[in-house]
Amino acid sequence: MADPSDRDRVVAAYAAEIRAFQAFFGAVLVSLALFHLLVLLPIRQTRAVAGPLAAALAEAEREQETTIAAARAVEEAAAGLGRFRRDLAAAPGQLHRAVADLIERGLASAGSGGDPYKATITVETPQGQRVSETVEEAIRRQIGQRVEALGLAADGTLEPLRALGETPPEIKDAVRIAEDNLGPGVLALNGVLRDALAADPTFWVRLDGPTGFGSASPGAAAWNRTMEETVRGLNTRLSEARAGLAARARAAAGRAERLRERQREAETNRAALAARLAWLPTAPETWLRLYPMIAGALALTVLFRLRRILLLRSALAGADVDALAPSWVVGPPAAPGRWWALVLVALPVVATGHAVTVALGDGALFADATGGPDLPTVAAYGAAYAALVLTALWQLLLTARGLVGRPPGRRTALAARPGAR
Repeated sequence: MADPSDRDRVVAAYAAEIRAFQAFFGAVLVSLALFHLLVLLPIRQTRAVAGPLAAALAEAEREQETTIAAARAVEEAAAGLGRFRRDLAAAPGQLHRAVADLIERGLASAGSGGDPYKATITVETPQGQRVSETVEEAIRRQIGQRVEALGLAADGTLEPLRALGETPPEIKDAVRIAEDNLGPGVLALNGVLRDALAADPTFWVRLDGPTGFGSASPGAAAWNRTMEETVRGLNTRLSEARAGLAARARAAAGRAERLRERQREAETNRAALAARLAWLPTAPETWLRLYPMIAGALALTVLFRLRRILLLRSALAGADVDALAPSWVVGPPAAPGRWWALVLVALPVVATGHAVTVALGDGALFADATGGPDLPTVAAYGAAYAALVLTALWQLLLTARGLVGRPPGRRTALAARPGAR
């Protein structure tokens, strides 16, 4: 550019390009900022809130239903424990009457002076069969039948708690007491009464009294005390569980109601946002998918035009272009604001990356009719996003070398002329 007129034309083109670029760049920054603040972030917030709110509400409702079911099971277990206590109180008298009937039949069979316990009689089994056995064997059978009936009553107490799929912490102690003490304790009664029969065949006479099984033998008395403590402890744990579950059910119901209120507010906000964005030519979800490509295209346009300006600036080496065409974006490498200019230039690239993160992070944007991910669509959009972001990063790197580094430039005729500026 030895001819001054050529130089003037280049300088004029550079100045025009600077002014056009700054106007375009400013419009891009303002547009991206407004779209991020007024469209992208509100849509992302409403969509991000909807999923967790629905999940939290479903969890609160599930906890409420589970707690109510557990409270109902505790009520049934308490009712079963009441039936067990009544059966336990009635069992000694029933065994006394049954054994008395067997002894009477044994006396009739043994005759005067005979041992009624060794006499053979015919009895009917629970299965409806008639068998012959001694009175002593029949007494043992009666003991087994009474213990079996009590065991079924104890199982009836525990069964509602076992039926729960998940054991709440409030009833774990009650289940432990029932499994470890109540059921095994009832089964132990069989051995205790058989030992009482072996030690004193007339033990059954003492059963028709206020102490029940405890009067049969010292071992039976110890068993009776242990069983009473077990029943009292289980009843206490059930009462505590009932109160705890009722409080948790109320808390879950309150939490569910608060979440429903927040969900209604979110629906209202989403409807208001949809009305506010009615000017968009497509649905907000479509814009969320397309916006990363729009932002990426604008970022690349900014970078390409800025690189063109840097090439023009290199061609004008030796001319005081900063005095002829001052710029708040492109300045000399030693200018103190060059890093700030690089930050501004990188903003469209950052906006593109953020938009890509928002779009890919929302799985519902790329869902098929079944609600699952539409893999071909995800792959297509992901490839387009990746190409834009990688290209923009590469162009940003090349632009950064020209903005903050000392570009090599090339020696021009203008720089070689004596007296050239």
